[in-house]
Amino acid sequence: MLVEQLSVGRCISLPSSAAGGAKAGVYASTAYARIRKQFNQPVGRFEGVEAALTRMAGAAYIIDAARSVTSGAIDVARKPSVPSAMLKYHCTELGRKVANDAMDVHGGKGICLGPNNYLGRGLQVVPVAITVEGANILTRSLMILGQGAIRCHPYVLREMNAAKLKDKAQSLREFDAALFGHVGYTLSNAARSFVMAATLARFSDAPTDGARAAITSTSTSSARSSRSPPTWRCSRSVATSSRRSTCRRGSATCSRRCTWPRWC
Repeated sequence: MLVEQLSVGRCISLPSSAAGGAKAGVYASTAYARIRKQFNQPVGRFEGVEAALTRMAGAAYIIDAARSVTSGAIDVARKPSVPSAMLKYHCTELGRKVANDAMDVHGGKGICLGPNNYLGRGLQVVPVAITVEGANILTRSLMILGQGAIRCHPYVLREMNAAKLKDKAQSLREFDAALFGHVGYTLSNAARSFVMAATLARFSDAPTDGARAAITSTSTSSARSSRSPPTWRCSRSVATSSRRSTCRRGSATCSRRCTWPRWC
């Protein structure tokens, strides 16, 4: 209930405020770094300031992209409870980092409050976004990890809903069905993990084919053994009279797989 009621507000208000604040901080800091000079050159050319400006620009882009994607769910009348919690948490935390980097770039100009300080009040407002609509500690612990794990699991939410039913007989039937499904799901995962680890994921499905299939299937199931041979892409050699296929690393002209130094 709490997660669903706050989902719309967390998708719109706080992420949008974080995006606007991050962009304003980037604009102000880049302009200031270009105008402010030290040792007869703009401070924006110093490596430390460049690093801070780069982090700020990257964080502002991430915030705006995440806001745009998750807000699209609101446009189609959805209530993305867990994604909105993740959006609020990460956008406000990134906004706080942008504000800190902006203060580092401005130095004393951002600390001394006055009519010419356009940054200090923004830094003071940052804790408001961290606290409202579910404080970030609560959001991460209860909503993202707790609610997210419950909603992603195929049986836990069904077990909780079955336990709340007033009809005891129906509650017992639905809970037993979900519980036995949960047990079978756990055992199947354990068996699959053992088989895939023992066979280097040779029997797992991959969403792609060709040279990328082995890499994708291995990464989604288990780590590849260090003793396994590397995967190489194939490239047809048209210069030779025999027209044999040789293996060349990094070639994207052929999707077949081979192991160096064998012929394809």
